[in-house]
Amino acid sequence: MAETLELHQAGSFSWFESPHLSRIPRVIHAFGSRRSVSGKEPPAGSSFSNTGQDSIEKHRELFRALGAEGWPVASLRQVHSDAIFHIANSAKSHLTAHPAGSANQDWIDFDHRTAGDALATAEPGILLSVRTADCVPILLLVPQRPAVAAVHAGWRGALVRIVEKTAGQLAARHRTTPGKMIAILGPCIQACCYEVGEEVFDQFNLEFSQAEDFFTRAQEPGNAQPSSNPAKQDKWRLDLTRVVQRQLQDAGLAAENITQSGYCTRCRGDLFFSYRGEQKRSGRMMTVIGIQPETGGET
Repeated sequence: MAETLELHQAGSFSWFESPHLSRIPRVIHAFGSRRSVSGKEPPAGSSFSNTGQDSIEKHRELFRALGAEGWPVASLRQVHSDAIFHIANSAKSHLTAHPAGSANQDWIDFDHRTAGDALATAEPGILLSVRTADCVPILLLVPQRPAVAAVHAGWRGALVRIVEKTAGQLAARHRTTPGKMIAILGPCIQACCYEVGEEVFDQFNLEFSQAEDFFTRAQEPGNAQPSSNPAKQDKWRLDLTRVVQRQLQDAGLAAENITQSGYCTRCRGDLFFSYRGEQKRSGRMMTVIGIQPETGGET
């Protein structure tokens, strides 16, 4: 199900919110835009927002606008994996993490160099974040708890089922029925612009019995038919949002509780960064989610 994200502005910077999530008490979130960092865009060739701590420092004004000023921000070194971390705030500023699926029950120190692609928490006063520039940012919510997760999924992450595994971990950890969970897919590259090679098509066919539902043959621009150009005949268009939606449903989420923005980052270069469109000049959008404390006390 597609929904229209709402554009929010504060001064010269802007971000998007999901009306579906905005109705949930105590949950704050944002999908970043080209202008979610003090209204600025990266100069050509810059490494703007590409690293965890750098990205966090440049988004302070956004956090203030969301009502999360001073909250610790969990950010990963994203590696297109299936690594999931549950986050806690053990010292009101020091984050600790428990790797999902680890046999060791001890919590570990967490910092922005930790490699992984999904974060989850039920603790108030923490912002979970992922960074994207074509990959899919996914926000998950257990409304009753509340508990939240932020996931980064490109085709490699989708191939190892990062979204499905995160939803399963969140449901199991908080003893909820997955059908009650909510998932929002943020702006990402859509099938119209996501051309991949035969090797990607083959890998998905090995992993998913329904892989043919995710791909269409590449087309020449302006032509509705598959290309007759030999250089295009081993190319496919991948619908990454359809892959993510299928995995969420496989994890038990109800179809009506899964929504996507419908925005294509490559098509809407006026609003979003796109690595496919800008290559190394591209910045990154930060997507965040967190839980407000129940009272006005310390977080």
